[in-house]
Amino acid sequence: MVSSVVLNVNCGFTSIIDKDIGMVQLFKLSSVRNPALKIMIAEEQATLKPGESSDPTGDIMNDVRYAPTGPAKGGNAFTMRHNKRGNARFGDGHVLPVLPAFGNMTTNCQANR
Repeated sequence: MVSSVVLNVNCGFTSIIDKDIGMVQLFKLSSVRNPALKIMIAEEQATLKPGESSDPTGDIMNDVRYAPTGPAKGGNAFTMRHNKRGNARFGDGHVLPVLPAFGNMTTNCQANR
């Protein structure tokens, strides 16, 4: 699932609960703007193999959330294992193969903006 927090505001699609620090940031589905344009589930890179990895020096998926900031800023890399594209499921339910650059753009992953 895509998770994005900007200035302590949960931009969606998931609620965030951190029991260690007692933080709860809820997200309501009714807050989604333009669901056909917002990535809800992103395919992270799962290997560092050439032709599948958009960032061969980066990490492979390490949890169940996709942080769209890109590896240079501590986020996750989008895969390119399907003809230089990765699968993305959008808020309205459709699925498309998209380029890693599209998957790493935060505006495509912030559901409430």
